[in-house]
Amino acid sequence: VTEAISRDPKNADNYVLRANFRTQLGQAQPAIDDYGEAIQLAPVSPKAYLGRAAILRTHGQVSQSLADCTKAIQLNPSDSAAYVCRAQFFLATGAAQPALEDLNRAMLIGQNPAEAATLLGSAQKMIDKALPASAPPPAAAPPQPLVAEVRPAPSAAPPPASSSPPAGAPVVTAAEPP
Repeated sequence: VTEAISRDPKNADNYVLRANFRTQLGQAQPAIDDYGEAIQLAPVSPKAYLGRAAILRTHGQVSQSLADCTKAIQLNPSDSAAYVCRAQFFLATGAAQPALEDLNRAMLIGQNPAEAATLLGSAQKMIDKALPASAPPPAAAPPQPLVAEVRPAPSAAPPPASSSPPAGAPVVTAAEPP
């Protein structure tokens, strides 16, 4: 790739490719530099912003990572990966609501069911990683049954009101369970 850059130093894709290799090799700063060079050469291409955002986030530069993810979304709002990238930032900083909104957008953008399933799996892993493990919720007390008591109407009932039962009809009231 370095030879391709030497032959065509204005090709931003070659810098992105080399940055990807350097990232895989653990060479963070040279990868960040290559992504930066690609952005200088092709500032309207979201690939370099996404790659740089991922490596910046893993190296603690979260505000720059957020800026790069947002720029990638601005450049290509139909790229689900950009929304997933930004959701990862939000989850890492504890901002669950905007993360869920971006994950929802990513799912809606998904071009096919397989991609949607992959995004859902990624989202679940991010949520599981971001949320602290908690104890299971306490068991709820079983509901008490409502017991109905039927008794005959009083023989000397007051005159019936519009909501009162007719004279002689049984009256149903709630009673405490036995």
